[in-house]
Amino acid sequence: MVYKAWVAKVAKQPMAFTTVEPGPLGTEEVEVAVEHCGLCHSDLSIFNDEFGISQFPATLGHEVVGRVTAVGSSAKGVAVGQQGGGGWFSGGCMHSRQCLSGRQHLCPQAQLTIVGHRGGFASHIRCHWAWAIPLPDGLDLADAGPRHFAQTVREVRRALPNARVEVLTPDFCGDLDAVAR
Repeated sequence: MVYKAWVAKVAKQPMAFTTVEPGPLGTEEVEVAVEHCGLCHSDLSIFNDEFGISQFPATLGHEVVGRVTAVGSSAKGVAVGQQGGGGWFSGGCMHSRQCLSGRQHLCPQAQLTIVGHRGGFASHIRCHWAWAIPLPDGLDLADAGPRHFAQTVREVRRALPNARVEVLTPDFCGDLDAVAR
């Protein structure tokens, strides 16, 4: 399968809409067809290499929700057709003290979704099954990404109760081109 994606080839330059070949699905991986992906300031920081950890080319977007389209043969707890998504992390070692105690986010080998991995400004995203977050059917996916994964909308609404908060969604017709400029 070939993905469509907005790819930043270098820092601070417009993203290009292109195709990406993800290779075969790993045995413990989950693939999600992206329906919505929030835009977080961290995406912009990686885009601008503000943290000094960016790796290019980069596909940004780590507040991802959609439907599971494929599940590796050893993946657990996620089924094809299920609503789900991913966040800041897309994988970890799964054998460190942190991973075995349920604190995978502290794994010394944690894989960031948008650094050295492909994020959600794409038609699909992949992650380790432990990082795929199942979502209940009926949940409004347009609202779920930022609220569920980065809590951006909730925090802005708490700080500015009368603020209007919008979520950008890649539609593969050019909307994100303006964001990259």
